[in-house]
Amino acid sequence: MEDILGHEIVWLGAFAEDKLVGGIGYADRPGYRDIDRLFVDPGFARRGIGRALVLSALGNEETRVSTGTANHPAHRLYESLGFTPAGVREIAPGVTVTSLILQATG
Repeated sequence: MEDILGHEIVWLGAFAEDKLVGGIGYADRPGYRDIDRLFVDPGFARRGIGRALVLSALGNEETRVSTGTANHPAHRLYESLGFTPAGVREIAPGVTVTSLILQATG
C-alpha cells in the first residue's frame, strides 16, 4: 500500500462487494495523460474490469501507456481500445517495454 500511495498519481478502483479487484493509476502530464499502473486480481480476470478501468481513466488529451512487450493480453486490451504502438525500449538485458498511444478525439 505504501508503494501505491507513494506516487503522485490518481487512483481509481474496481470493487466486487467490499473487495478491491482492480485498479488503475494515472498522471496528467503537459499535453497527455499517462497510465502508470493497471492491475486486476487474477481471480477476476477476463470479466471486463481492465477495460472498464482504462476507459474510466481516459482523458480529453492523448493517453499514453507502456507495458511489457511480451504482455500479449495487455497489448490486446490497449489495441482493442484504439491505442497504437509507438516504440519499444529495453529496460534490462533482454527485457523490453512497448509504448502505446491513444490520440485524443476531441
